[in-house]
Amino acid sequence: MPSGLNARIPVGVSRSKPRSVIQLRRYWAMCALVAENHAELHTREQVDQALRLLTGHVDLVQVGDHVLRLPRRIAFAKLSQDEWEQYLSRAKDAVCDHLLPGVDGQYLQEEILRIAA
Repeated sequence: MPSGLNARIPVGVSRSKPRSVIQLRRYWAMCALVAENHAELHTREQVDQALRLLTGHVDLVQVGDHVLRLPRRIAFAKLSQDEWEQYLSRAKDAVCDHLLPGVDGQYLQEEILRIAA
């Protein structure tokens, strides 16, 4: 490049993938499915909060002598697609391991797809 020209470098350009609305719909379908089949969690919102806690998707906040675990947000502006996919994978594992023990991951995925179709 000639010395008199300044190279323009795009500022703030991101190569991240956009978040998937379809995956978000499937997540909420999974939360609804768990709520329909869980003894204590009766709404998809309760399941969502439980999944955030179970997966460690939390912020730790010191209040006096206590450390609180507050669920982090999963809004589009808060997570990249890659972060979302990691969270979603952990959430599915948490459903099978903790919320609906005995449910196979493949069966869970098939039910989510059936419900969200």
